[in-house]
This record gives sequence, C-alpha cells and structure tokens, in this order.
Amino acid sequence: MQVVKTVRIPVHYALTKRKLHILESLTARLTYGVWTWSRLFDERDLKGTNMDRARLYQLVKTETRLPGHMIQCCFDTTKWMWRSYRALHREWWRQIAEAKRSGDLKWLRKLSRREPQKPFSRGMPYKVPIWFDRQLGSIEKSKIRLCSYVARISTLRIGLKLTVPLNPAEYHLDLLSKSDLKGFQLVKREGKYYELTYNADYVGALNIGSRFLPTATTRRATVGLDRAGDEHGTEAGDPRSRKRAQLTQTRQPIWIFGRPH
Repeated sequence: MQVVKTVRIPVHYALTKRKLHILESLTARLTYGVWTWSRLFDERDLKGTNMDRARLYQLVKTETRLPGHMIQCCFDTTKWMWRSYRALHREWWRQIAEAKRSGDLKWLRKLSRREPQKPFSRGMPYKVPIWFDRQLGSIEKSKIRLCSYVARISTLRIGLKLTVPLNPAEYHLDLLSKSDLKGFQLVKREGKYYELTYNADYVGALNIGSRFLPTATTRRATVGLDRAGDEHGTEAGDPRSRKRAQLTQTRQPIWIFGRPH
C-alpha cells in the first residue's frame, strides 16, 4: 500500500543573495503568468481544455514573455484554481437553495456573506505556487563538500538552471536515496522555506521542504558555492511591468510543494 508523507528539508544557510534574487524574480513572473491566464478564464469563460490553451497560448506568451513549458505550468495552475472555484460556487448555490426551501433566514444571511470569490478577486497580495514537473526541476547529489544535495530549478533563461544548496539530516538523506522526483511546487510565503515533492517506491509522494535564512551570506563566505552548477547570471523581472515589479518587491516566504502522481 502506498502512502503520502511530507518532509521539509532546510535550504543551506549559505544561499546567496544573488540566488535569492533570482528566485524572487522567478516567482513574480510565474504569478504574473497565472494572473494573465486567470483574467482570460474570467473574460472568455474558459473551461481549461487543451483547445483553450492552444488558442490563447501565443497571446499569453507575448504578454508574459515566459518560456513555453512555464506557460503550460501556469495554465495548469489556473485551471485547477478555476475548477476549484466553480465547484465551491455550485455547492454554495445548492446551500442557498436549501436554506430558502427550509425558510431558515438566519442561515441564509450567513450564506450570503460566504459566497466564494473568484481567483485574484482581491488583486495579487501573494505569490502563487506553480506545479513543476521533471522538465523544470530536480534534486541531485552535490559535488561540493558544503552540502550533500542540491535542488536544480529552471529559470527564465531557457536551458539554464539555478542550483540551490540543501541541508538534509540523516532522515532526509534516507528518503532522498529511495525517492524519485515526479513534481514540485514553488511557493512564496514569508520568505523562509522551500519545499520539493518526491515520489518513492514505498510512498505515493514525499514533500521535501527547504528552509533558508532571510539574510543571505556574502560571496566571500561561500566561495565556490555561488556559481556551483550555475551557468547563468543574474535575472530580474521585467521592469516595464508594474504588476511584476510589485510582486518582485513582495517579501514573503517561499515554499515548494509537490503533488502525488
């Protein structure tokens, strides 16, 4: 029998400011991509089908300037958000009808204040977690002495990945040695954690979370780590986009959650 187990592995304290800035920009751009798809879902009453994605793919790509595989991940995230909203709204209407039939005015008044809200109905105060697959990320054994494992995450530059050092305990090392990555989710929430999801032979899924210090170390303290496994330079969000710039300045913690397959 397969079970789902969630584990959080700390990100190494030597994570540099440069890498943290890249993650800030990446989460901001991805949230902007989800917001763009969500706006189209609302305006055109999309159902989340493959035809909807193919018909509007080029429009979203032109507006967000995201790589194609990230646009797909943003579409999937938006589809799940709107499916959840529509299911909750149908249940809300059912409860409203039941309260009217029973004549329970007190319960009807309460329900009227609990109508489910559309995604992004209150703007973009937080960054949205995006589901990634193997094409966008992996956890690999490290070639440096400072840490035993690193997370490799795709960036906004096609073909280049960001190397994030992890600091696993013995328990985490045992799980990592028996697991196989199926997918993970990059989440921003108060700026202290990352989390990755792994599928192992004896479990349905493992969520491997990563924690880092809010104050990143200097380059001198991490000689050889800042560029270890990285082939790219600093990336920033599009300065011409006001929404992306606002999200880039949002200081929240980042999580990476995974989903069982």
